[in-house]
Amino acid sequence: RSYLVTGVQTCALPILEKNYKTCTLTQLAEKFGYNPNYLSAQLKHITGCSFVELKNSQQFSEAAFLLANTECAISEIMEKIGCSNRTFFYRKFEQIYGMTPREYRVQARKLQE
Repeated sequence: RSYLVTGVQTCALPILEKNYKTCTLTQLAEKFGYNPNYLSAQLKHITGCSFVELKNSQQFSEAAFLLANTECAISEIMEKIGCSNRTFFYRKFEQIYGMTPREYRVQARKLQE
Protein backbone atom coordinates (compact mmCIF):
# COMPACT_ATOMS: atom_id res chain seq x y z
CA ARG A 1 0.00 0.00 0.00
CA SER A 2 2.85 2.41 0.73
CA TYR A 3 4.18 1.87 -2.80
CA LEU A 4 0.91 3.29 -4.13
CA VAL A 5 1.26 6.43 -2.04
CA THR A 6 4.85 6.80 -3.24
CA GLY A 7 3.78 6.18 -6.85
CA VAL A 8 1.05 8.78 -6.70
CA GLN A 9 3.35 11.34 -5.09
CA THR A 10 6.39 10.76 -7.26
CA CYS A 11 4.72 9.94 -10.59
CA ALA A 12 1.08 11.00 -10.84
CA LEU A 13 1.37 14.41 -9.17
CA PRO A 14 4.30 15.60 -11.33
CA ILE A 15 2.47 14.50 -14.47
CA LEU A 16 -0.61 16.44 -13.38
CA GLU A 17 1.54 19.48 -12.59
CA LYS A 18 3.14 19.45 -16.05
CA ASN A 19 0.06 18.48 -18.08
CA TYR A 20 -2.70 20.24 -16.15
CA LYS A 21 -4.11 21.81 -19.33
CA THR A 22 -5.07 18.52 -20.95
CA CYS A 23 -4.77 15.86 -18.25
CA THR A 24 -7.93 14.05 -17.15
CA LEU A 25 -8.40 11.78 -14.18
CA THR A 26 -9.20 8.89 -16.50
CA GLN A 27 -6.00 9.41 -18.53
CA LEU A 28 -3.87 9.67 -15.40
CA ALA A 29 -5.44 6.54 -13.90
CA GLU A 30 -4.96 4.57 -17.13
CA LYS A 31 -1.31 5.60 -17.32
CA PHE A 32 -0.66 3.95 -13.95
CA GLY A 33 -3.15 1.11 -14.21
CA TYR A 34 -5.52 2.43 -11.53
CA ASN A 35 -9.27 2.73 -11.51
CA PRO A 36 -10.11 6.47 -11.79
CA ASN A 37 -12.24 6.37 -8.62
CA TYR A 38 -9.41 4.69 -6.72
CA LEU A 39 -6.82 7.21 -7.94
CA SER A 40 -9.17 10.04 -7.06
CA ALA A 41 -9.55 8.70 -3.52
CA GLN A 42 -5.77 8.29 -3.18
CA LEU A 43 -5.11 11.83 -4.38
CA LYS A 44 -7.65 13.14 -1.88
CA HIS A 45 -6.10 11.04 0.91
CA ILE A 46 -2.52 12.12 0.12
CA THR A 47 -3.04 15.78 -0.71
CA GLY A 48 -6.37 16.63 0.91
CA CYS A 49 -7.56 17.85 -2.49
CA SER A 50 -9.61 16.30 -5.26
CA PHE A 51 -8.22 15.87 -8.77
CA VAL A 52 -10.21 18.90 -9.95
CA GLU A 53 -8.93 21.01 -7.05
CA LEU A 54 -5.34 20.01 -7.82
CA LYS A 55 -5.81 20.76 -11.51
CA ASN A 56 -7.45 24.13 -10.78
CA SER A 57 -4.71 25.00 -8.31
CA GLN A 58 -2.06 24.40 -10.95
CA GLN A 59 -3.98 26.34 -13.61
CA PHE A 60 -4.62 29.37 -11.43
CA SER A 61 -1.10 29.45 -10.01
CA GLU A 62 0.16 29.65 -13.57
CA ALA A 63 -2.43 32.34 -14.39
CA ALA A 64 -1.30 34.41 -11.39
CA PHE A 65 2.34 34.05 -12.44
CA LEU A 66 1.55 35.15 -16.00
CA LEU A 67 -0.51 38.10 -14.79
CA ALA A 68 2.33 39.28 -12.58
CA ASN A 69 5.18 38.66 -14.99
CA THR A 70 3.93 39.18 -18.54
CA GLU A 71 1.93 41.64 -20.59
CA CYS A 72 -0.29 38.86 -21.96
CA ALA A 73 -3.96 39.72 -22.28
CA ILE A 74 -6.23 37.92 -19.85
CA SER A 75 -7.85 36.05 -22.75
CA GLU A 76 -4.40 34.85 -23.82
CA ILE A 77 -3.60 33.73 -20.28
CA MET A 78 -6.87 31.81 -20.17
CA GLU A 79 -5.87 30.05 -23.38
CA LYS A 80 -2.38 29.28 -22.05
CA ILE A 81 -3.76 27.61 -18.92
CA GLY A 82 -6.45 25.69 -20.81
CA CYS A 83 -9.50 27.59 -19.57
CA SER A 84 -12.10 28.45 -22.19
CA ASN A 85 -14.92 29.69 -19.95
CA ARG A 86 -14.39 33.38 -19.15
CA THR A 87 -17.08 33.48 -16.44
CA PHE A 88 -15.58 30.46 -14.68
CA PHE A 89 -12.07 31.92 -14.94
CA TYR A 90 -13.02 35.25 -13.38
CA ARG A 91 -15.20 33.69 -10.68
CA LYS A 92 -12.60 31.08 -9.71
CA PHE A 93 -9.70 33.52 -9.82
CA GLU A 94 -11.53 35.92 -7.51
CA GLN A 95 -12.48 33.05 -5.21
CA ILE A 96 -8.82 31.97 -4.90
CA TYR A 97 -7.07 35.36 -4.80
CA GLY A 98 -9.78 37.66 -3.44
CA MET A 99 -9.54 40.04 -6.41
CA THR A 100 -10.08 40.13 -10.14
CA PRO A 101 -7.26 39.18 -12.51
CA ARG A 102 -6.80 42.84 -13.44
CA GLU A 103 -6.60 43.91 -9.79
CA TYR A 104 -4.10 41.11 -9.17
CA ARG A 105 -1.92 42.30 -12.03
CA VAL A 106 -1.98 45.90 -10.78
CA GLN A 107 -1.13 44.86 -7.23
CA ALA A 108 1.65 42.52 -8.36
CA ARG A 109 3.21 45.30 -10.45
CA LYS A 110 3.15 47.69 -7.48
CA LEU A 111 4.93 45.11 -5.34
CA GLN A 112 7.61 44.65 -8.01
CA GLU A 113 8.46 48.38 -8.13
